[in-house]
Amino acid sequence: RQNSNSTSKDPRRGSIPDPSEEQIRMHARDLIETIRGQTGLSYDVAQATIHSVLSYISTNFSRLDRNVPALMCELERSSSELLQEPKEVAKSQDYRVLEKLFEDLTKCKEDDQQRNWMLYEDEAKIANMLNHVCDRLQNAASNASLQVLKRFKYFDVNNLIEYFQMEVRWPLRRLLIEAFLLMASLDSNIISLMLSSVLPLELVQDIYQTKEIERLRSDGLMLTVILSTGESMPVHYYDQIGRSFVDYLLDFIEEPPSREFEV
Repeated sequence: RQNSNSTSKDPRRGSIPDPSEEQIRMHARDLIETIRGQTGLSYDVAQATIHSVLSYISTNFSRLDRNVPALMCELERSSSELLQEPKEVAKSQDYRVLEKLFEDLTKCKEDDQQRNWMLYEDEAKIANMLNHVCDRLQNAASNASLQVLKRFKYFDVNNLIEYFQMEVRWPLRRLLIEAFLLMASLDSNIISLMLSSVLPLELVQDIYQTKEIERLRSDGLMLTVILSTGESMPVHYYDQIGRSFVDYLLDFIEEPPSREFEV
């Protein structure tokens, strides 16, 4: 009976001998190089990433021969398929981090001290938060980003537009524009929201006032995205974004103030 038990196991596993220590080390090196080739990560980060993944698998799965292929099948799905239910999305790291970033930016906006032009020591802190927002919007699962942006009828989007109107520091305004462009790429409804907000007027006013090439490019790109849908603007906006504004742009193109502005 013992012989029959041993023979029932051997045909299934005996044909695949355990790798030697050197072979395992070779597979480890190959895994690191595979991850580096696909992601651009450094050697140490790729090694740590693989270690975390394998630690998770060995801790949570017992039958690797059956469960690893099933896990691989799930990972072949798109992010929108993996994160479908709102409750699942709300538990994701991307959602929680973005939610916290927007909450912190709201506190900054509502802080009366932010409206005092003398208190500029907060610029690095706010810039860091806006950089993190842009990074998440660019790299997070789109479902997570969209669920955060849509909450409370796009409260966070409107909030940042109001903050843009209040903020006079160009480095922070530039980062806000970068965030707005990423938001617009995720949801066309946000473009419609921006069109009827104060943002187009703020951009036009800045274009009239600035002579900095980088600033003009950022303002112009954001305004182009907002107007790209062909939707009608609020009627009273035509006083500032009408024929006189187009004439100003054409004159600027035909007779730039210096060679760096030449098209």
